Amino acid sequence: MYDNLPPSLPLSLLYHHVFRVFLRTIANPGIVETLPPSPLHPLLLLLGSIYDRENTFAVVGDEDGSPWRTRIATWTGSREAPIEVADFVVYPSGQSNETVLKVRRGSHLSPEQGVTMFFLVSRIVTHGNIRLRGPGIPTTRTISVMGMDYREFFHLQQVNQEYPLGVETVCVDHDGTIVAIPRSTRIEIIGED
Repeated sequence: MYDNLPPSLPLSLLYHHVFRVFLRTIANPGIVETLPPSPLHPLLLLLGSIYDRENTFAVVGDEDGSPWRTRIATWTGSREAPIEVADFVVYPSGQSNETVLKVRRGSHLSPEQGVTMFFLVSRIVTHGNIRLRGPGIPTTRTISVMGMDYREFFHLQQVNQEYPLGVETVCVDHDGTIVAIPRSTRIEIIGED
């Protein structure tokens, strides 16, 4: 779809295209899309197209000294915050270590205050061990997310069980493949990787 984009696309136009991909994946859970090519890492490109200095973020699994915190703050202008109050949470290792259970899920008066979580994973493919149902899915869709422990999907079931409270989840791999699982999506694990 983006093969015809000029290679030196201005960042603002690139962000526009990336944001549209993001919206398509949120509106169509389980649809696997690809971000347009960019010299930026796909995760930074995605975050930069959505967030700005008005937002806060947390990074989990970045304790090994890798530069994700700095890179996210630089590209989005967002400020770091504790996981319990952050607007978005990034898991660069693809693992939450159960911190998904601590994130903000919104309230009955403001369910939109639920967090959006981004998992950096090794690979995303259609047809796999995770079955999705709900709004935006004609019947069901299946996906497989390599580099993300299947137990994360049990955690997502738990934090999203009181809809409209819950979280939005986005998985992105190093090649720019993206899939979204909104809070309204029901998850069924049909096999374990």
